[in-house]
Amino acid sequence: MPLQDIAKILGLQGVWIRDIHYIRKAEEIVEVQVKVAPLERTQRCPCCNCDEVNRKGIESNRKISHLSIGLVPCVLIVPSIKLKCKKCEACYVFTYDFVEGKERYTKTYKANIYKIAIGSTVEHSAYLTGTPYSTAERFFKEI
Repeated sequence: MPLQDIAKILGLQGVWIRDIHYIRKAEEIVEVQVKVAPLERTQRCPCCNCDEVNRKGIESNRKISHLSIGLVPCVLIVPSIKLKCKKCEACYVFTYDFVEGKERYTKTYKANIYKIAIGSTVEHSAYLTGTPYSTAERFFKEI
């Protein structure tokens, strides 16, 4: 199966999949890490909407939890690209559609916790997804 089909299955838009790693413990897959990269090299400035921007500094990676693949947790490794506008000199970080800024969970992950909590309790949805209770409660209150 091509990697781009996996991006569609996971519901990721505006990115392409670079690599997939399986974290194993004693011959059992414990976590799936999906490394992604944006389709566009740069992004328009959010302040002045100018498309003349420079990449700034060394990019780092963000580890973002996504929906589980079967019983195995899935984590997205997303580059945090720093950009600087040439016109207004504003500095900002590349944003993605599937995750809010500075978050460690995707929007679909949050929505999944909310769906589970509707028929039961927040504590039960946190247990089923392996999320800390306080985090699941925060997601429920946000939605």
